[in-house]
Amino acid sequence: MTLTYLGPPGSDLGFRLAGMVVAPCNNFEELLEKLQEIAEEERGGIIFVDEELASQKLDEVERLNEAVRLTIVLLANPAKPKHVAAKSLDKLMLQAVGSDIFSS
Repeated sequence: MTLTYLGPPGSDLGFRLAGMVVAPCNNFEELLEKLQEIAEEERGGIIFVDEELASQKLDEVERLNEAVRLTIVLLANPAKPKHVAAKSLDKLMLQAVGSDIFSS
């Protein structure tokens, strides 16, 4: 299993230091291209994606997340918050556990 970070150039130092595979993306088109490359390689893994990039076409990211053996986790972007990372994580938790464990 591979841990990968996809996000804007310059935001990846901590992920590199943690030993993750890092692929800088300047825009959504580059993000989608890299996600499709990873999906075609058919290796399992967890991909951490900057929410600013993913929020431009969230439905495309969600479609890829459901179609392959990958788990795509959106990370909040403190410089440009879109507030979709928490909603995405709730959805992943619901799929994994089967119920909303944070609602009570």
